[in-house]
Parts: sequence; C-alpha cells; structure tokens
Amino acid sequence: LAYFIVIVINYKVDALGLNSKQNYYLKDASYARYQNIGIAKNNPYETIITGTSLSENFKTSLSNKIFATKTIKIPMSGASAKEQNILVSKAISKNTKRVIWDIHYTAYHGSSDRMHKSYEFPLFLYDDNKLNDLKFYGSFDAFKLSVKKILFKGKYFTNNFDDLYNWYTSDENKFGKENVKAYVKSFSKKIADSSYNKEYGYRYLKENFDKNILPIVASNPNVSFEFYFPPYTPYYFLGFYKTDMLDDIIMFKQYFSKSLFILHNFS
Repeated sequence: LAYFIVIVINYKVDALGLNSKQNYYLKDASYARYQNIGIAKNNPYETIITGTSLSENFKTSLSNKIFATKTIKIPMSGASAKEQNILVSKAISKNTKRVIWDIHYTAYHGSSDRMHKSYEFPLFLYDDNKLNDLKFYGSFDAFKLSVKKILFKGKYFTNNFDDLYNWYTSDENKFGKENVKAYVKSFSKKIADSSYNKEYGYRYLKENFDKNILPIVASNPNVSFEFYFPPYTPYYFLGFYKTDMLDDIIMFKQYFSKSLFILHNFS
C-alpha cells in the first residue's frame, strides 16, 4: 500500500514532466537524460537546442527572439553520439523547424553504440509504453524529487529555460588566470598518458557520425540543422597534437562539413 501511494504521489507531482506539461523544470543537469524526453514530449516548440554541456548555457529567450519561434533546450552533459541520436530522433516532430546542435569531439570517440559511463540513459522512458515508466515513478529517486518540488521548488526548479542546466552562473568565479594555469598544468599531465585520445581515431569519429547523426539530418529534409564547432582552448588541440591525433580531428571536421553541405537543409 505504501509503495502504491509513493507511485501515485510521484506520478501526480511528475517532477520531471515525463507525462505532463510542467511550468517548472529541474535545474540539475545530472537528470537531463530523464527530463529531456518529457520536455520534448509535452512542450510546444519549433526550435530545439541540443547537444552536450557546451549548449547548456544557451538562452532560449534569444532564440525565440531571433527566429520568432518557441524554443526548448535539451542538451545532455557528456552525451555520446548514440545518446544524442536517441533523444533527437524522439524530439523531432512535424512542428520542428530548426535544430541547433553542438559538435563536441568527445561525443564521437569510441564505439558508435557507446553510452555515458556515469549517467544512466533510461531507454524505458523513450518508448511508447507508459506502463514501464513506473520503474521510475516507483523509485526512491523520484520520491526525493517530488519532495524537492513540493517543498523547495524555488531552489531546485526553474520556470525559465534560460536557467535550465545553466552552469555558467555557478562556475563564473572559476574563470581567471590562476584557474587557467591550474588547468594547463593538469592537462599537461593528462596528454602525457599514452592511452589518451586512443579512441579519437578518424575511423571512430566517422562511424559515430555516419550511424548516429547523418541519418537524422537526411531523414528530416524540412528541418534546418544548424551545427556549430565550439571555440575550444588551444590546449584542447594540443592534446590531440601531442598524441598524433590532430590530423584525425581535422579530417573528421572536413568530412562532417562536406557530408552535410551536400544536404540542402544544412546551414
């Protein structure tokens, strides 16, 4: 009886908006793989901002103003190409006009079926069977989120997509000379490891793109896909250079761009 009551409470509160439109969404990006499918299913939108943590600071309000469309933001921190494929495939609807999507090299390394090692991807929430959603609604994790939404909504939830998953505000004090020097020092040790970047070979990068990204673009000719390469620090590329992977990265960038330019809906 107690378990049934917990399920009812969690379903009614629906903290992550999995089966109902919500006015407030959890700011914690660690739950993005759960919450994003709910946002996509239950919110009206024409523009999607997605990808990895590189897109988490985007402001949907600017997108709404520039494109005169309703925008949702559904990036996933550390998302692999496979995870992005699953989410975006489900998110695109007949009303979708535009997808703004970051190209983060870390998403394309290793196997094309790779999923994030730390964050669970709840595939059971991405099918059409609502019954197996009880796996989440009957969990203690869901109950904790329900309590947070009932008692501390203002602290943990937001009604503004601009703030959703945003980490710039909390990390703003980490930008500065001393932190950059510390980063360079730690990164120098990282790239000294012979195993670093071993899965960033061109074959892996190309396979991830061919299997997980290109099919979505090709099968949605009426959607404008706007990909962007973020401005990485030079030390990011230094790692590839010192481990003889820079040529692979450049080849992949060229292949990515050339493949999409042949499709009329690429911009």
